[in-house]
Amino acid sequence: MSNSKLFVHGFRNYLSLEDRKTMLINLFSQYGKIKIINNPRTGVDEEAIIFIRDKEKEGVVYKNFCFVEMEDEEAAHAVLEHCANVDFEGGIKLSTSLAKAKEEE
Repeated sequence: MSNSKLFVHGFRNYLSLEDRKTMLINLFSQYGKIKIINNPRTGVDEEAIIFIRDKEKEGVVYKNFCFVEMEDEEAAHAVLEHCANVDFEGGIKLSTSLAKAKEEE
């Protein structure tokens, strides 16, 4: 797994998907570029920020974490250094770490 992929958690359920994305872009882009990918569903280029839907809850609800891929390892490590634990209004405290490879069974 690339050392430029980050695991970010600490979101609150009341935050919309757009608010979460904006929060991350504003914060992380201070330390490097977020990788741009082509979304296969929409055909639009967008930031490599992956939110995970919570299938156990009714409606469109996302889990309190996501994955963000930075352009390179240097940018990812800068984010880790400066954004390990960041406090926002409303009791939001985001924690950031390198994403771990999913273990194969």
